[in-house]
Amino acid sequence: MGFLKYLILFVNLSLSFQLLLALISLMFRLTNGRTDAVQKPSFVVFFVDDMGYGDLGCFGRENVSTPNIDRMAKEGLKLTQWISAAPVCTPSRAALHTSRLPVRYGLSANKLPYRVLPTLMSSGGIIKTELTLPQILKNNGYATGISGKWHLGFSSNQEKHEYLPLQKGYESWFGIPFSNMHFCKEEPKGDEGALFCVLMANNTIVQQPYNKVHMTDLLTRHAIDFITRSVKKKKPFFFLMSFLHVHTPLFSSPKFRNASKSGPFGDNMEEMDNAV
Repeated sequence: MGFLKYLILFVNLSLSFQLLLALISLMFRLTNGRTDAVQKPSFVVFFVDDMGYGDLGCFGRENVSTPNIDRMAKEGLKLTQWISAAPVCTPSRAALHTSRLPVRYGLSANKLPYRVLPTLMSSGGIIKTELTLPQILKNNGYATGISGKWHLGFSSNQEKHEYLPLQKGYESWFGIPFSNMHFCKEEPKGDEGALFCVLMANNTIVQQPYNKVHMTDLLTRHAIDFITRSVKKKKPFFFLMSFLHVHTPLFSSPKFRNASKSGPFGDNMEEMDNAV
């Protein structure tokens, strides 16, 4: 394809933004400082909620099959130490995108339950003065895309969609603006969960409430289409695959239900690995 590619696997919410930047800097050094589009490295980041390193085969798990991730670890670089800004959704995602502690711009708290943005209507998100990773890469000629869970804000009191991905440096997004919540059913009946369970394409709601049954396939298809378009245009890309798996409530497509030796969690793991 003409691109120097580097795949980074994030486990247990996220690595530090500084480490990601260091890896990007290293890849640019490996291209001998070339700045043309063909030589710029492309990046795919897999972001998995609520998965520990011990849940993967490459770290010793025996009753869950993760062959694709295991192959990445075998053929690439397996990191055994990392740091996350927080163990929950919103602040960890904020740190990944900005490199700064999320408490510095209002996306963290010390008391439960409000350590994350608690509702879709919450007025808050990454503020405009914070520079994000996709903004940096986009300004340097990259195509930028994301599939899946966002959970970094929706609208402010002054501006509609102010905190969504397209306003933070991404050019293409297909996913959910909030979290995978218990009232978002696999196959909702009527308007069950409609207030929070929203599927979006860029800034447009395309399904409300969304149906989870084939959600992973849809998110993966968006990722593949984005990468294919970027390659055809000979344009370097950054893509964040932000899975709904393995965050509770656990759900799987029919193909992966009861497929693992480790119950619904194992089914989630194996469907996620299949998407990788």
